[in-house]
Amino acid sequence: RQERRSGNISNDGIVINGFWRCWSLMGAATILVMFFVEYFPSDLGGWRASTLHPLYAAAWWGFGELLALSTASIGGQKQLWSFRAVVVLGFAGLSVAAVPLWFFLRGTDGVFLEPAASRLSGLAGGPVAENSWLWLMRDRLSLVTTATVLPLAVLGSAIWLWFREKKSSNAAGRGAVAFALGPILVAMAGAAMQLRWWNVVDLLALIVAVAALAGVTKAKKPGTQRAWGWGVVVAAAIPGLILVISPLRTSAERVVTTGELESLIERDLSQWLANRAGPGRAIILASPNLTTSIIFHGGSRGLGTPFRENRDGLSAALRIASATSPDEAHALVRRREVTHIILPSWDPALDEYARAGTNQSETSLIGMLHRWLPPRWLRPVPYQLARIPGFEGQSVVIFEVVEVQENAVALSYLAEYLVEMDRLDEAGSVSHVLEQSFPEDLSALVARARVASATRDSATLAKLIPSLAGSIRRADDEVLSADRRVSLAIVLADGKLFELAKAQVRRSFEELNESEWRSLTTVSLYRALLLGKIFQIDVPDPELRHLSMRLLPPEFREALANNKAR
Repeated sequence: RQERRSGNISNDGIVINGFWRCWSLMGAATILVMFFVEYFPSDLGGWRASTLHPLYAAAWWGFGELLALSTASIGGQKQLWSFRAVVVLGFAGLSVAAVPLWFFLRGTDGVFLEPAASRLSGLAGGPVAENSWLWLMRDRLSLVTTATVLPLAVLGSAIWLWFREKKSSNAAGRGAVAFALGPILVAMAGAAMQLRWWNVVDLLALIVAVAALAGVTKAKKPGTQRAWGWGVVVAAAIPGLILVISPLRTSAERVVTTGELESLIERDLSQWLANRAGPGRAIILASPNLTTSIIFHGGSRGLGTPFRENRDGLSAALRIASATSPDEAHALVRRREVTHIILPSWDPALDEYARAGTNQSETSLIGMLHRWLPPRWLRPVPYQLARIPGFEGQSVVIFEVVEVQENAVALSYLAEYLVEMDRLDEAGSVSHVLEQSFPEDLSALVARARVASATRDSATLAKLIPSLAGSIRRADDEVLSADRRVSLAIVLADGKLFELAKAQVRRSFEELNESEWRSLTTVSLYRALLLGKIFQIDVPDPELRHLSMRLLPPEFREALANNKAR
């Protein structure tokens, strides 16, 4: 009241100050209430600086007080710095500084570990980057970056409004702009670290534009200045309008975007994985977006979902991806009961985890998997992407967590995986290693025979068949697992040893349990059922018989009905 009587602050300034204090108090109260709703009474002892924290409430109040105290100066008014104002200013400054000081002393505590925030939007094909600087350096002056950043041009109009007159005749306009600028400055700080904040920045830029245009009503030439202001707003909106209109003019052949194709593939992968592992049995380590999709579409579970509440899961995913010791990675995987590791070529999030967790990402678990040097507790599982024009170069590599395998068995599975994925040159290289290192091992002989059959190397296959028959006479096949016995039956049939193949098929059908049926690759399952049909051997258990047919894709079931080899 004293400041108003002395003429040092106008009624407009008092109203704006009141707005700021109301905004700061209500924001701080909301954060405190939601903090206690979320964490009371069990989790108050942790006081982690997560999404909700009393420090944020104090910083919100302090920031609002700082803006309220500075509103008079921004609006052209003289500010009387009383003892009370100085004390409030000091407490407000300490409250704002408390948050970065907390992060400096204790670390970010996972606050910024939110992979979903690295996407500019949830729409298909939206930009993804670790922060705004990397995004702008990568995409430079693209239409998307221009449409996103150009609305900040209204800040220039707002600043021009502040300084165009030295007199305080337009204090209300300056105060309105100051009130609108406060939140956008906070949002811009968030946008520097996470792309998702740009949505908030651009929305607040519209509010700043409205405040700036309203502030020119008392100017000497309001019409001219308002025209300039509207020109800035329209110019900032043009790139965004082009982005909205362009898809509407796109031909029907190009309506489906790459992101939508990825989403369709993720749905198919989710169902395939659920069938293979069993309902709710799979626990996957994959990129956050793929993990969420597999959980939603397949009912599986995942380690690295992109939500702040899953801070521990995200930290564990980062540790596993970046582990440079196979034993450490194995211990972490077993502790979290992970069953599958999935690497889609279009989403390199796990690669980013590996780089974030270690300076030697080439020797990390993910780096070793990319170089096809998996540890012996991981087994590659064939999964064929649907043939989609324009998507031929993409792939999904899946590793299943198994018990530690012998070297010969691990390499045998790798060779057969490469055969089913039609990577025959690489399969031949693995077969050569098996020949040099494990010439008499039965599992290695089976894998080499499958490679020879796939590459139509009849000479090599003819040499291997007698060795396989001799191993069976010596009862070496007694130690084979049920799925390896299926592979043995397949290569015996390819070598025209039909009686031996028939015996192996009958024994496989009798020994395979549900989990082993599910573990068979699609091609191995189909070939086993086809041999059973040819030899007139049926699966004894009707439930397993029904399961085996359900595990086959529709085209394989149709081929089986027509007795066609695939």
